[in-house]
This record gives sequence, C-alpha cells and structure tokens, in this order.
Amino acid sequence: MQKFYTIFRTLIYDKQKKFLDNYYLNNPQNARHRRFFNKEVYLYFYEGQVFISKNLLKSKNDKPLTAKDKADFTTIYCYLSRNLTHNKNVYNLEYKIAGTLWRRGKDFKSLYADLFTFIN
Repeated sequence: MQKFYTIFRTLIYDKQKKFLDNYYLNNPQNARHRRFFNKEVYLYFYEGQVFISKNLLKSKNDKPLTAKDKADFTTIYCYLSRNLTHNKNVYNLEYKIAGTLWRRGKDFKSLYADLFTFIN
C-alpha cells in the first residue's frame, strides 16, 4: 500500500514542480527555506498556492513576496506544518508535502478527477 501512495505522491510532486518551474521562469522570487524532520525544503508562493522544490531555484532577479503574499503563505505553511507534525515518517518528505498541498481545499470529486488523470 505504501508503494501505491508513493507513486501518486511522486506524480503529484512532478506535476506541481512543472507549474513551479513555469511560474519561476516568468517571475522569479526568493524561496522560503523550511525544515521538516531536519531536512530543508524550498517553498515558493504563486497565485495563492505554495509549491515545493527539492532544490533551491536561484536567479539574479529573485524578488521578495509582498506583505499580503507573506501573510497568505504563512497561513498555508501553518496548515502544512500542523499536518506534517502528525506524520513521523520522513521517507519521501517532498512528495508528502506536495500531496498535502495538493489536497488542501479540494473536495473528493476534484481529488478523484485529478488522480484519474494521473493514471491515464
């Protein structure tokens, strides 16, 4: 069963990473460095969503977040950290973070439709 979850979490991570790369290419911003289970991850905030990267994206043109975006990011980060502190398994952390962010604010129908597109 764990293998099954890992496959979907990997697909979710890869999909959101493509969105992140596109956003970053058009509008580079400073990463938010956060530690989960002594492992550093890099979070980015675009259009009301948080995206994760295993590696730091760096550009000479990185811009800081606006005050409103910082506040919105903090709200989502608090949700994420509360959710992950109940999960003691550090294995595949980036994929679990991507999965948690992907599920946030979606109903079952939307989640099911997304999962269906992953396997087709």
